[in-house]
Amino acid sequence: MELTCCRLQIALPAGAPAQRQHWQRRATLALAGVELAPRGLPPQAILVVRRLADPAPGVLLQGTPWQAGRQWGAAARTQLEACWRQAARPIRGPVPPAAPAVWFADQAEWLACLSLDLAFGVAHARWWWLAWRSRLDNLGALWRAEARWLPAALALLAGADPLPTSAGPVPTPGVFTPDLPRLLAHLEPVALPAIAAALTSAFALPPLALDSIESEQLRLLIPQEAAARVGLLEPAEKWTPVQRLLAAALALAAQPTAVAQALRRPRFFVPPPASQPIHAARPQEPAPPPAIFNPPPTATTARTTSGEPPASRPPAPPVQANAAKRPRPPRRA
Repeated sequence: MELTCCRLQIALPAGAPAQRQHWQRRATLALAGVELAPRGLPPQAILVVRRLADPAPGVLLQGTPWQAGRQWGAAARTQLEACWRQAARPIRGPVPPAAPAVWFADQAEWLACLSLDLAFGVAHARWWWLAWRSRLDNLGALWRAEARWLPAALALLAGADPLPTSAGPVPTPGVFTPDLPRLLAHLEPVALPAIAAALTSAFALPPLALDSIESEQLRLLIPQEAAARVGLLEPAEKWTPVQRLLAAALALAAQPTAVAQALRRPRFFVPPPASQPIHAARPQEPAPPPAIFNPPPTATTARTTSGEPPASRPPAPPVQANAAKRPRPPRRA
């Protein structure tokens, strides 16, 4: 269990500033090893307590720090268990003004409630969001930071059962329906590529994977009830970028393995329209054979490339048999 304390106020004994610093260090050492997880609280749950009074005044400053921390931790854990039994769950309905604590089943439920309160513009008025006040200004930045839980949060809001919202008044008492279209309308379009990249990184998908997958494949991976509730039954060609992001998130929440397998399938060739001719690739012509020297053909067999016989040449002069031979030059010794 992770403990987040927004403000801790400790009443120290009166004394000199140096002695007060000593008491402060001692209290810090005693609180370092305190285990505060209430018994019965699920390990993935998030419990937000509005105010916790000192369950054992003066114990942190008595005895050794580790003994003081153990005694004080047991008393604080008992008080936290009482707070959890009285805690409200925002996704089940409006939180009573006097509720001592609120709790969320997991990170996805926490993200769904915070996203709805941001869309309705009431997140700053909820005391249980003070621990995350740095994330209450931009819904796109919140979704990028919590991309690992975004598909489950959107699937929770788009589920078949009517889910409540902690934000704003409701038209009918006891009936709560999340306004998912208003939530998506609150999202800035310029933030969509960054959110898609964060989803790709969180689920270890190839780069630009959510842009390459076909819309019809996403539709087949989404439960029918959820698709009907969020308006994804219309033709995929008419989807807006926000609807495509929603479809990708719902597909990742329902069947993450199937989405990864669809991205690894080879993309088949899609023929162009009939108005565009398909040019088949021409086979390469074989290279001409290397030139080989042949003796000049005789007059009876010679032919030119055009098929006509070559032009006649004048015959060579006959060799005279009785012609005087030229004297050879003398050999040098």
